[in-house]
Amino acid sequence: GGAAGGGGGGRGPGGVALGESSFAPKVEPEVQVQRLRREVEIDGVIDDAGWCDATRVTGFTEIQPGDQVPPPVPTEVFVAYDDSHLYLAFLAYDPDPSAIRASLRNRDEIFSDDWVGVILDPYGDAAQAYEIFANPLGIQGDLLMASGSGEDVGYDLVYASEGRITERGYEVEMAIPFGSLRFPSRPVQRWRATFIRTRPRSSREQYSWATVDRDDPCFMCQFGTLTGIEGVQPGTNLDVLPAVVGSQAGALADGEAPASGFENGRVQAEPSLNLRYNFTPSLSAEATINPDFSQVESAAAQIDVNSTFALSFPERRPFFQEGSDLFDTWMDVVYTRSINNPLAATKLTGRVGR
Repeated sequence: GGAAGGGGGGRGPGGVALGESSFAPKVEPEVQVQRLRREVEIDGVIDDAGWCDATRVTGFTEIQPGDQVPPPVPTEVFVAYDDSHLYLAFLAYDPDPSAIRASLRNRDEIFSDDWVGVILDPYGDAAQAYEIFANPLGIQGDLLMASGSGEDVGYDLVYASEGRITERGYEVEMAIPFGSLRFPSRPVQRWRATFIRTRPRSSREQYSWATVDRDDPCFMCQFGTLTGIEGVQPGTNLDVLPAVVGSQAGALADGEAPASGFENGRVQAEPSLNLRYNFTPSLSAEATINPDFSQVESAAAQIDVNSTFALSFPERRPFFQEGSDLFDTWMDVVYTRSINNPLAATKLTGRVGR
């Protein structure tokens, strides 16, 4: 799905050759993120004055199919933050914009397109990371990466993204709320991260800000570092999500007489309540009463004819998102989608170290 995967001389924006002798892959690079002094609008056009306050990141390395070689096209990223959001802007240069793959698709179906994004490990322990991506039209794709259990494509974050194709390539802007992320409660954050660009042409080219050594089995251990984010919090302590589902059923007054008229039954309403409380940035509890666990987009259609095994769908319901990697085992011991209509449910999720 996402990024966990990576010759010759490339060319810069003006067609200047990037010589092999001058190229050096960035090994665990570090940048300081600047606070915005002026607002930016997430519209896919990187022309707001606020981006002048941002930190500029360059010097990507091709990690697929080339092995730590200069990429054939340059990529620039602008990084900034304010009290509530992390802001990213990507300039993905391309000499032939007509070859850019960009399709209007459902969320998480962008991975055959060109796309850019960030992989964030806020705790810096290589145990879990957020993968936050968008294609050239701003369509989102996000996953949760966990050490030893791969990627959870069902994981969904709340963030804004817009993009557009231009005569020099494409541009993408993102605003990621700190309330969507879990990170340590400390005055100054120090997050491990890398920026990723995927460019499918004759092969699936992939470029990373922090280079990736294929001989190192720990992908997350090779990230760079974002410093300088100060005075931010990972969200409110209490979230309340009430819901009411209404329904009405009707039938013919006489099933044997089509002209007998249609009678509607009484309108019925079922209220539900979901509560989430963060004791600390590393410990949270959730409780739900009479939940309507259908409050997600429709599952992809599957054909169930002479199937040897039961159908399986990705888990996208918010109650099961936090800690979803705990259910991801070699054998499907727990299939949370089989929990359909409980009267009540509770969950406590925490972490100590890794």
